[in-house]
Amino acid sequence: MSSVMSTDGIYKQATLFSDRIGDIRQILLPIAGTWYHAVYAMFQNEQLKINGAQQLSEVMQTYADVVQQVMSSDVAVRGEHHESIATLHSKLKKAQTNTKRLAELTSSALDQPDKLEGPCILWALSIQVLLNSLDKILGAEVLSRPGQSIRHQVTPQKRLAAMSENSLRIQEAARLTSSHCKNHINVQKMTALQEEVKAFTEAYLQAADDLGTVPLSGVHQLAKSEVLQRQLLIKMKVLSGIISKINKEYTDSLQNVICLAVSVATIDSKDHEKMEEVRANFERDAESLLGNVKTATQSVQDCLSYVRDPRIRANLRSINEHLSFQMSDILSRARQMVETQDIGDMPNVEIQTQYWSAKAHFLVAEIDRMEGIHLATKQVVRLSLQGKHTSKTQDTISEFLPNQKGVIHPDSAIGSGQANHPTGPKATEQDTQSPPLPKQEIKMGGRGITTSRGAPSLTYTSLFLKRETDKWDPQNNRIIQVTRDMAEKIYHMTQYLRKKGPIQSKEAFVTTAKDVVTSCKSVTQFVRVIAAYCLDESCREDLSLIVDQILTVTNQLTIISSVNALTPGSKSSDEILVKNAQNLLQIVLQGVRAAETACIKGLRQPEPNSDGAEAAAMCFQWKQNLIIHRAQQYSNPETDDLGLRKTALHPAAPSLAPPIKVQDTFK
Repeated sequence: MSSVMSTDGIYKQATLFSDRIGDIRQILLPIAGTWYHAVYAMFQNEQLKINGAQQLSEVMQTYADVVQQVMSSDVAVRGEHHESIATLHSKLKKAQTNTKRLAELTSSALDQPDKLEGPCILWALSIQVLLNSLDKILGAEVLSRPGQSIRHQVTPQKRLAAMSENSLRIQEAARLTSSHCKNHINVQKMTALQEEVKAFTEAYLQAADDLGTVPLSGVHQLAKSEVLQRQLLIKMKVLSGIISKINKEYTDSLQNVICLAVSVATIDSKDHEKMEEVRANFERDAESLLGNVKTATQSVQDCLSYVRDPRIRANLRSINEHLSFQMSDILSRARQMVETQDIGDMPNVEIQTQYWSAKAHFLVAEIDRMEGIHLATKQVVRLSLQGKHTSKTQDTISEFLPNQKGVIHPDSAIGSGQANHPTGPKATEQDTQSPPLPKQEIKMGGRGITTSRGAPSLTYTSLFLKRETDKWDPQNNRIIQVTRDMAEKIYHMTQYLRKKGPIQSKEAFVTTAKDVVTSCKSVTQFVRVIAAYCLDESCREDLSLIVDQILTVTNQLTIISSVNALTPGSKSSDEILVKNAQNLLQIVLQGVRAAETACIKGLRQPEPNSDGAEAAAMCFQWKQNLIIHRAQQYSNPETDDLGLRKTALHPAAPSLAPPIKVQDTFK
């Protein structure tokens, strides 16, 4: 071989190697990324390259501290990441070695920056490899298949937004979990970590904001931003691990569904049979879990009326409304991973899972604390949010129900759950008082003619009762229907004393009195049910006393009507019968008023589908109407925009029965 040919061959090989080096450089530069541009620009700056070696040493010392923090922290690591932890220290050593070599070259080649390009690329790659290893451990980078990493190509703004949202979620999850955790050590840990997460989040966002305003030569600023991001991830990971242990019962079922989604996304696409089997299991478990959550949220919604504190009730309603929405969002993200075969969203899904489980556990703990909620409802909510509520567990729930011997269940239904507003003429405050007195009444007594002022006659009182009850809409309200029916019958009995009205015989008169007693039974049962489920002791005593009074007066009315049926006609005995009937109606209205007070004070949740539940539903519907009425009053003052007093007063507040006071004596 001639020397000329040898020179040509060497030239060709050198050209080929040069092209390959250029191609490799084009491949490595995007991977080295910002780190290469920052360090290379630093050595081109006359002012910064003097202290370049010192700056590189400080950067590596910072990353060494982060690695030490990871290795000493209680970070939950999964199987495929275990090798990353084992090799993390060796990657740190390689980065430190490359840093040392680059620092030595900078001192000997200050005037030849071209010689630093290769070492700068190598240093930037070693830093990026170290960061990737940290991200795998902390869950910021996931593996789709063995050896294949997936990193979402997101803009810095979206990355900052995701980090900020996840930080807020994990802080709120820690706050909710700490509120019911009985382990004081864990509470102290979560409180301290929550403060650290908040501090690191603010520092990271500030560093990221400053990074956009400094030149590319700011290696220190770039390192600060990256270090703060990993330190924030470490604290979030440790805090998430503690929260996961405390809320494990509420996390397991959801994590099982997510694991199925990850399995579908990571199974070899050639294994169609296995993929379809896992996909079917995922869809089945996801639908079951979502159904359980909807069952729980509906049960909570039904029992919120029995929570006496309005602030606690509003807070629980807000959390309850968000549970179904958040579960749907998590399952939607899981389905997206299945469809796209991309599990890059796993870090966000894991944080949302911890946030949801913390909310679910907090909701169950608060419901358990409530005095008036039925044990069966509490158990349904607990098992449903844990993903364990099925048709088979319904029998198990009955074991938690105590034998409530003191609870009285009416024989007949109370009525619909709708409360009613006055209809017809608007009720005013005068309507709630005693009937207006006639100017003068002349009566024949044993001592001659007497004039009476201040005591209405039997006829006038009965007519007043009837007119007042006619103002109320009896539709879908058993209590209003019974009250109106009693007032109608008592008015007919009063007309009979004057030889008027539909009652034409003494037998019909006595039968009507007995019908009043029969009609009163449903109202008596209603008052008895409210007394049984009332939480306030004084209200319970008042209701029980009223029930006793109703029973006493009904017994008297039954005896008087029976005696009256067997004796010859007597106007005085007939008047006594009418007076007793009016007294009975007065006590009945007092009982309904006392039931309204008990509803305001708070009721204990009755058993589902019982008469107690029906009566409580009617009371709470009335209470809701009362709240609306008060809001309308506040928004509709007594004066108009010009300051003039309005002639029409506010409508009377909604009630379960007409607000009537009957005179104690009748003449």
